[in-house]
Amino acid sequence: MKNFKNSRAVLVALLGLTLAGCNNQPAPATTTSAATTDATSSAADSSAAATTSEVTSHAETDVWVEADVKRTVIPEGGCFFDFCQPTVIFHNGTKGATDVTNYTLKTEYQITKVGDDSGKTYTAGEPLTPGSYQCRVRFLQGKYPKAYVNFSVESAEPVEGGEGLGYRTYTLDEMEGYTYKDFSKIDTLDGGSMPSLGNSKVLVIPVEFTNVKFDNPDTVEDEAELARRVMNEAFFADTEDTPWESLASYYRKASYGKLNITGKVTPVYTYNRSDADIRDSENGIATTIANAAVEYFKSTGEINAQEFDSDGDGYIDGVELIYVTTHGTPSSTQDEGANQIWWNYTTNCSAGANVKSPVAHRMFWSRYDYLTQNYYAGNEKGIMVDNKKVDPHTIIHETGHMMGAPDYYSYAHDEGPAGCVDMMDCNVGDHNAYTKMQYGWVAPKVIDGSSKNFTMTLNSFTETGEFVLLRNTLDNRWNETPFDEYLVLQYYTPTGLNEMDHLGYGEWLSAQSSTGGSVYGHSGTYAHPGLQVFHADGRVVAQKADYVAGKAGTKIWDWTDSPKKADTADATAGTWESAARRTLANTGNLVGRASQAPEDGKMALTDFRELSIITPSGVPSFKGSSYTNNMGNMANLFGMNGVPLDDDWMGDPTEQSADLKFGGTHYSAYTMRDLYPNIYDFNDGSHLNWTFEVVEQTASSIKIHFICTDAQ
Repeated sequence: MKNFKNSRAVLVALLGLTLAGCNNQPAPATTTSAATTDATSSAADSSAAATTSEVTSHAETDVWVEADVKRTVIPEGGCFFDFCQPTVIFHNGTKGATDVTNYTLKTEYQITKVGDDSGKTYTAGEPLTPGSYQCRVRFLQGKYPKAYVNFSVESAEPVEGGEGLGYRTYTLDEMEGYTYKDFSKIDTLDGGSMPSLGNSKVLVIPVEFTNVKFDNPDTVEDEAELARRVMNEAFFADTEDTPWESLASYYRKASYGKLNITGKVTPVYTYNRSDADIRDSENGIATTIANAAVEYFKSTGEINAQEFDSDGDGYIDGVELIYVTTHGTPSSTQDEGANQIWWNYTTNCSAGANVKSPVAHRMFWSRYDYLTQNYYAGNEKGIMVDNKKVDPHTIIHETGHMMGAPDYYSYAHDEGPAGCVDMMDCNVGDHNAYTKMQYGWVAPKVIDGSSKNFTMTLNSFTETGEFVLLRNTLDNRWNETPFDEYLVLQYYTPTGLNEMDHLGYGEWLSAQSSTGGSVYGHSGTYAHPGLQVFHADGRVVAQKADYVAGKAGTKIWDWTDSPKKADTADATAGTWESAARRTLANTGNLVGRASQAPEDGKMALTDFRELSIITPSGVPSFKGSSYTNNMGNMANLFGMNGVPLDDDWMGDPTEQSADLKFGGTHYSAYTMRDLYPNIYDFNDGSHLNWTFEVVEQTASSIKIHFICTDAQ
């Protein structure tokens, strides 16, 4: 057993009795020994410091608690748990000693400031101001044995961070080659995705059946032509010609000009069957129609397929089928026969690549009635169809899949890991930085340990693409790819692609609860600026084996820090590794959609999620089937309540700031312990050696104070 009585500060207590040597506490009657060490050292050498302590005899009982801390002097803004790094041992007679540090529901830490008679207490995860403090450590079992630890907080002014002084800004060139497109098994649909960089040309095909047509003889205007005009607006119009955006204008803005989507809406293609005759089991009907339609338009000369293959991979960049049907949606109560075929989804066609005559591969199957909604009916821009206007949210989300991104919501609808506010979650607003990094649009500002105590200013993410990537900086450092585990910090603002949805998106606003309110909380993106924090676990797996005499041996599954784009043998090193594969997901543990991780060389189900919201309160409010109630609530963001903001704030700065209810300002491992499967540690077992706190914010930028918990 580890010897916990070492040079670090150790204080123990007999059941509920109080230890001697702790400020404002009487000495117990049974003091038998005292150990005194230098308690005046500065933060620079505090790891070796110890407080004055006295140990109580255990002759009367053998049930007691021992509290051991790594350091007793911490910097201003630090919190007890992350910086003092306690170890708590519960001694229970013949049952032995148990480490109860991580027993989050049984070990209680209560911090008080010496000389403060107000009765104010602090949690083990709160940032502290300079002064002397005492922590009462109590184990909530039996007679609640407890120990006391003295520590101090020293003034420590942070420096103003910059390149090489706290962080390093990576370039897009340094991140090149790590997109969804580059890794076929990381792309959510296993390769052949639509390009996310440069020019991409999509083929939009209106599809009808023998029994249901775009044409309506009772109207004056030809409805087939009207439908094509609607599709042209939805896919290719400029912002000024739409109530919100088109697919093309959205992705020009989301990519900061790095993706230019163009394309063509073909004449209507009639599939030679009645949709009433298509059986529920015909899951491949969409790909059958896509292949047939593409070959038909190639044969008629309507398209030159090579013009739609921007990256020359033998596949048309994207095929988007917009169909009319007599079937209701799968959730429709008017059509009990509705099935999953008559829904919107993205999939792959199975045809092999053909560089000379590119074929359909990555495709989107969408209902025509999902292109228009009445949310924007009062907007003067765009085409009016049956008192509805074009709404491209769904095709924007599905095109996110076309370029390789996964869904971030649970298919079982029993949790909302990513917190709803994202285009690949609840179809609102902008994409997050984790996704955009894998599209090749943004590169991170990485906290690198070059300063241990600094501030930095972060500008609006949706406007600039700036974001912070935060991981351990002592060991288990970032592998310099998106395919690792880290925190993402981005300053959300209700501007740009978030602005239209920041007051609530119509689809979610219209979903009313039995009491009349929305079941989707704020029902859109956040109404005000705030710091959005995600825990991203983008790690990928591979099969690995010894490579001897030109052959791979027994293959096992394991995480890989150097993801390969294809199966790779290294004869010199004698190793073999398969192409990297994404196995973590947000979609829930449904058959074929489970989140999996390597375990003993095999793949097993796991509770790890690919992208999780970090709520400032540390409360996992997106667990359970009612998680949508928290959508868009300001409590999900880090920020400063009641702080006067500049005149660019959305509305009157005084009035708006008074209404804000951010969840908190500070991140610590202790506060966030309930948000991680490994409690205080990341999924990979590493420990984040940083805390951060919001210290200033405006309508367009936020200042964050970072402190390394291992600062010596």
